[in-house]
Amino acid sequence: MDETKLTRRDMLRATAMMSLALAGAPLFSAVEAHAAPKAPQLPYAKGSLAPAISQKTLDFHYGKHTLGYYSKLAALISGTKYAKMPLEDIIRSTASNKSTRSIYNNAAQAWNHTFYWQGLKAKGGGMPPDAFGADLMETYSTLAHFQDVFIATAASVFGSGWAWIVKDKAGKIDIIGTQGADTPLTMNKTPLFVVDVWEHAYYLDYQNRRSDYVQAIFYYLANWDVVSKRYNAK
Repeated sequence: MDETKLTRRDMLRATAMMSLALAGAPLFSAVEAHAAPKAPQLPYAKGSLAPAISQKTLDFHYGKHTLGYYSKLAALISGTKYAKMPLEDIIRSTASNKSTRSIYNNAAQAWNHTFYWQGLKAKGGGMPPDAFGADLMETYSTLAHFQDVFIATAASVFGSGWAWIVKDKAGKIDIIGTQGADTPLTMNKTPLFVVDVWEHAYYLDYQNRRSDYVQAIFYYLANWDVVSKRYNAK
């Protein structure tokens, strides 16, 4: 028997899927509602962030590292209670348990990376807008001082980690650094913006010049419109 021929079951499945598509229903929606979190597509073309971040870096950073964390997470949580949880709930549920540290690390890295990518855009930077910009200036006086504090925080993260703009429970804007996969989601803080300071984020373009990489993001890529919406939403 020719194994390349469609079986009757295959044909029925294909017909059903096509009917759903024509009706405007999302394919696999019932399955995906209980599937492991999947990495969103980048909200821009890979080459559009150059020269601040090269396409080669994007190919490795998103294509290998980001997708790799999602893939490892899916394997770790398959068949467990975490498989049906949103990514943020997985992070909060596993953060303090040593036995689930691998799940936490991969879930947090997946979330952190997606949050990082969504906070960037081509032709970004400039003055942060709206209430976020006003409150930022009230806290740091000038954009230059704010950038200096952020860059210094990013440079001070020992080894691999992340530099964040966050808002605390009182609504105060702060700048913090975290090591490894750690995230403000487990610290009662609302993350607003993040820069990945793991070496894989910048080494192809900047070698050991981490501060130059962070400065380039501020000047050319920071999507302050997205950050402002995050600030106003919480």
